[in-house]
Amino acid sequence: MTFTAYDKSELEAFQREAKERWGTTEAYQAFEKNPQTDFSVITEEMAAIMRDFAKLKEFSFSEGKVQKQVETLQSYISEHFYPCDMEILSGLGQMYIADNRFTAFIDKAAGQGTASFVSSAIAEYVKNNG
Repeated sequence: MTFTAYDKSELEAFQREAKERWGTTEAYQAFEKNPQTDFSVITEEMAAIMRDFAKLKEFSFSEGKVQKQVETLQSYISEHFYPCDMEILSGLGQMYIADNRFTAFIDKAAGQGTASFVSSAIAEYVKNNG
């Protein structure tokens, strides 16, 4: 299944916004130094991670397999974007439900309510490991 959430103009707008908001942070500078990867591949891989979260929605946020999936997400972000420490991970979890664009991407990729589930799972992970 191929998943395309954004067109090129939307991606360019996200890039401008990210640079304005976080351009001076170490995480953003690390992202800029990363070799460019095919964004369509990364988008599909992120969608697959979210679909794996959706398969776990019947479990508690504190369940080991749910927390392991948060680790998978954190590792993927660190490997493909920027170092994803607990503070950044927590912020991403909040953004997944506060920013309608992220909520729409996640829920479209993995089913209604997945963004909220991922956000809560991340909050639990940060609480227990941060």
